[in-house]
Amino acid sequence: MPNEKNGITVKSLLRPSSDCQHGIIYYCISCRHRSKMFSSHIRLHTSLWDGTGPCVASVRERVEADLARIRHIAENSCDRHDLGEIVKVFRSRQGEMRLKEYISCCVTHLTHDGRFGTGRNYSAALSSIEKYMGDADPALCDINTQWVHRYREWLATRHKSLNTISFHMRVLKAVLHKASSQGLIANADYFNGISIGNAATKKRAVTTDTIHKLSTLDLSLKPEMDLARDIFLFSIMTRGMSFVDIAFLRNENVCDGYLTYRRRKTRRLMTIRVEPQAAAIIAKYNSVKRKWLFPILANTEYNHDIKTDNGLKEYSDIETADKEIYDNYVRAIDTYNRRLLRLGKLIGLETRLTSYVARHTWATLVHKKNVPISVISAALGHSSERTTLIYLADIDNREVDTANRLLLNDLF
Repeated sequence: MPNEKNGITVKSLLRPSSDCQHGIIYYCISCRHRSKMFSSHIRLHTSLWDGTGPCVASVRERVEADLARIRHIAENSCDRHDLGEIVKVFRSRQGEMRLKEYISCCVTHLTHDGRFGTGRNYSAALSSIEKYMGDADPALCDINTQWVHRYREWLATRHKSLNTISFHMRVLKAVLHKASSQGLIANADYFNGISIGNAATKKRAVTTDTIHKLSTLDLSLKPEMDLARDIFLFSIMTRGMSFVDIAFLRNENVCDGYLTYRRRKTRRLMTIRVEPQAAAIIAKYNSVKRKWLFPILANTEYNHDIKTDNGLKEYSDIETADKEIYDNYVRAIDTYNRRLLRLGKLIGLETRLTSYVARHTWATLVHKKNVPISVISAALGHSSERTTLIYLADIDNREVDTANRLLLNDLF
């Protein structure tokens, strides 16, 4: 993407990184047999470079805008042959990159890198900021603590929950931190005095009576509901296994009475003894014609196998899977949660059944069996016992309430 005028040439080029799959776009200024090349800090997949410039419209527009700025600076410089000074002035003005434009570029890169979940979060944040700003698109250098405060107040006036507000604040903070690390803004310390923590949510573990009602519910004429019920019970039977981990189980994950897999969230290797109840559900859906253990992600291929030293196949994170696989998974969990909601209504349950209820239920019930928190934490695959304590805090509160009631009954 060369640009030449008055003896000055400004162009962009892609320098591949060591993995040869990604690269950094560099700008090169040439004048009188002298040249200077410097990084734009724009990371791009090599397949998105056509030899003359980036294929992605949003990235191409940014590069063209940068080249135009560099040329304008050079043409208005007292000494247009001082290439170092031209770069210095350009760097000082890089804050002119627009906020919405920058987030859009981030979404493009994340999607191309296969990080679809994060890309979807950035897209949601961009949509929110577009509603807030309308047609205006502030420069990154114009974002400050006051702007962040006003945006947060606007979110609150839209009757957003604290967790929704915190989500948008965390994404915005990540965006500005990335821009700061790329040298586009001086710093991103705009969140002093702004709470971005989540509100405590009501834990929704169900009782043993509810599990019994679910397990005895006649769903013989509703196979899709039967599958949802079985996956929910299977999660409880396998120490609260997450839905994403169940969805990606394959036949070879079950061997010699044990189920071995790696958690997608923490990458921790898990080994679970398959109890007879869980074995019965596996046998019910077992099929050599299907690579997946359960018919959740049917008719999809997953080509991110990784061989380990012990010969066990592992699979890369759903976050970096193929787009088709990711979209299939999102549809599957949405469908699963809708069916769980219907199952709850069928048994007259007031608590909303979701994929996480099974996980919380297992933790709750084994905690009541006096199993140590450290053991529960390891069984759930948590990276920290602090996470497990969040699961169990509601249980402890109920126990304290019960003890307090007994005390008051004795006293009064």
